[in-house]
Amino acid sequence: MAFVAGMLMDLVSPLFPSAFVFVVCLGSFSRSFTDVAGGATRAALTQHFALQNNAADISAKKLFGQGKIKFTRVSQKISHHLSLPQPTHLDHKIKLSGNSPAGIACYGILVDVPFPIQKEFNALLANKEKTKEIDACDEAICTTIRKIHEHRKRRAFFLGFNQSPVEFFNTLIESQVRD
Repeated sequence: MAFVAGMLMDLVSPLFPSAFVFVVCLGSFSRSFTDVAGGATRAALTQHFALQNNAADISAKKLFGQGKIKFTRVSQKISHHLSLPQPTHLDHKIKLSGNSPAGIACYGILVDVPFPIQKEFNALLANKEKTKEIDACDEAICTTIRKIHEHRKRRAFFLGFNQSPVEFFNTLIESQVRD
């Protein structure tokens, strides 16, 4: 006589980015974004959206509340629309030959397997505050570069005046007449 032993397991995936699933509300934005995001360069993305006549901006406005968004902020905005996948359900039956050695019994075993990717993901979430600091530094750098550019233009203006004032004024008057 053959006995049947059953094994039932629910596997819950760990918290790392590939385990998350998009909620359906992302709609056309996720389609237009994922059409070009796989291995595309920044120039290719820019050209794609220019050719699409900013069609993605409409769905981005619906999703994010604004038509344009910095590329670095996309992950922060999308994270609110992610959900964990359902646990994987495995049901396996094993046919045993001979008498059942243990009779009928049911055991629940909790196994926690640490994943190195989970540590990286937790570190990434902790870096959210650092992202704000990096954005502030980026803005300060851009402001400084604009000031340097403006000072270079002024320096060139005054050097031209210093080296030959008459020629400088003649050139300036000619350019004013053309405008």
